[in-house]
Amino acid sequence: QIYLARTLGKLAGAKTPIAGLSDGALLGFEGLLRWRRKDGEQLEPAAFLQVAEECGVISQIGREVVRQACRQLVGWGARAAGPEGLSIAVNLSGRQLERSDERRRLTGERQSAGPVVSNTRVPRITL
Repeated sequence: QIYLARTLGKLAGAKTPIAGLSDGALLGFEGLLRWRRKDGEQLEPAAFLQVAEECGVISQIGREVVRQACRQLVGWGARAAGPEGLSIAVNLSGRQLERSDERRRLTGERQSAGPVVSNTRVPRITL
């Protein structure tokens, strides 16, 4: 089912705002992944990411999450540009970051999104 969910686009991105503690200013967002099942139920990542790793589709899912985040940053345009612009923090699998070829692919996704994304600061990556 996880393979089909990825293939059929049932894995959906959501965003939670990240605000500064001192002034409440919007700093960016954390990208979240949800699986919308056929019956309408929405599953949290804890319910499917372990299976995705075991099935070998976690890298493809991670790249899609990065792609979606890059598209969103491009959509924000000037608001995301520069060192103080909005950012999107995404969570990636440790398996992805262990492999140099996968790190290159993730970097390529960011660079191919264009200057708005490739010139922004790289937000934290949580494993």
